Amino acid sequence: MILANSIFVSLLYFSKEQENEKIAFVSISEVYDGFQYKLELEREYEAIKMKSQKHLDSLENIYNVLILDSLDKKSMLEAKKIQLEYHKKSGEFEQSNNLVAEQFKEQIMKQINQYISDFGNEYGYSLIFGANGTGNIMFAQNGLDITKTVIEYINKKYLGK
Repeated sequence: MILANSIFVSLLYFSKEQENEKIAFVSISEVYDGFQYKLELEREYEAIKMKSQKHLDSLENIYNVLILDSLDKKSMLEAKKIQLEYHKKSGEFEQSNNLVAEQFKEQIMKQINQYISDFGNEYGYSLIFGANGTGNIMFAQNGLDITKTVIEYINKKYLGK
């Protein structure tokens, strides 16, 4: 499939009759890592994880206190309940955090795609490739890599400048 896409794009490129077509590429991972919105959502995600961890730490502290004081059956049962709740919450938090991380990634990529489209239209590009490090772009002349320019553009656009 990748080979077919590469051949199609190559044919498309060489069949263009206009010599002034602007074609470039960006490194998707660099754009993603350099995007201000991603950095903000990372901080938000870390805050969510921290809140979950504090809740788990509380349960762990209660459990430890109950274990130390568990001279009777009632305390042992209570400690067991807390331990079960800890494991249940731990799984729930992990699942929830993974879902949030995936949603954030989708939001970031959607915004990046929109901004790159805006950039392409604004600066007259016919085609902007996204290089992802898997060999879809094996070679390109230096001037075709617009990654840094695009990172600056999307961050200005995101910040409303």
